[in-house]
Amino acid sequence: VASYGIENPNLAVISLHKLGDTVFTIPSIKLLVNKYGNKIIILCYPESKKIYELVLPGIKYQVVKKEEFKIGGRIASRKARQLLKKIKPGIIVDFTGSIASASLIFNSKATKIVGFNKIYFRKIYSSYISKRIRPHLIDMYLDVVGILFPLTNVELEKEYQVKITEQAPILIYPFAGSRAKEWNINKYIELSKILNQSYNCSFIDNNLLTNESKKELIDNKITIYQSETIDDLISILKKCSLLISNDSGPIYIANILNKPTFTIYGPTNPEFSLPYGKYNRMIRKKLNCSPESGKQYCFTKAGLYCPSYECMNQLSLNEVKNSILTFINEIGIKTKE
Repeated sequence: VASYGIENPNLAVISLHKLGDTVFTIPSIKLLVNKYGNKIIILCYPESKKIYELVLPGIKYQVVKKEEFKIGGRIASRKARQLLKKIKPGIIVDFTGSIASASLIFNSKATKIVGFNKIYFRKIYSSYISKRIRPHLIDMYLDVVGILFPLTNVELEKEYQVKITEQAPILIYPFAGSRAKEWNINKYIELSKILNQSYNCSFIDNNLLTNESKKELIDNKITIYQSETIDDLISILKKCSLLISNDSGPIYIANILNKPTFTIYGPTNPEFSLPYGKYNRMIRKKLNCSPESGKQYCFTKAGLYCPSYECMNQLSLNEVKNSILTFINEIGIKTKE
């Protein structure tokens, strides 16, 4: 009999996420590590493994490629199910809560399967909970851990200790997972030109900047860092004093790298995703159509059906600039020599 009453001691965490959501699972995985030690194996995408390795040394992984989920990433292939079977888990903790994870674990021989998902998948789980709809997104994964054992001092796991690098460059990442969540690129360029007058300000590009935008940045002596892989992104973020961006994965990666962040929010609610701590700030233009308190998205499903992106378009360069300069002064980032 294994150490916690399960015939096979391995505990498999199913974490099939984009970058930001991967970061949100980390506090819960830390608690699992504290409880179960080296019996934990995380099944995740390759880029998520890179994120976990930043803060979870010594953890074992079973990497699965996104291509192993068919029909638009919804259904696990036989190969994906074989990868899970290879782990031989006694316990499965599902942090994904989707048809993809349900199709992966439905025929598992694990003794205990815990997690959240759509209600019509509830019979797959030995302990099922409904996915919470209240902020913060970190808490939905803590809810799952709470099925296995009582939680104490969880607030301590949510905040990362920021380290101020006074003379490193201020970075701007102007992209997001959808157009609706992006502040205007021309305003970002103007912001970088203003900041670069007093501070070292640089852009991060992942081959999305137009040649015209690149030329304007170069003409104004603003460095452009190319980020084509998750390794590139991590390496660039490690060198910064502050990251300015939209509600996007790089903000949450910068946070776990102990960097201050400034996030521009639009059709998503910062109550759900703003990193914890006084060194993570945000700005938003709150309109009648903005997400209500306790609601993650606006009524257009985070801008998916929005015709005009007014919450982003009405947020002025001056408003953002003034808010960021106040934050920079509080952080203590030094001006150019």
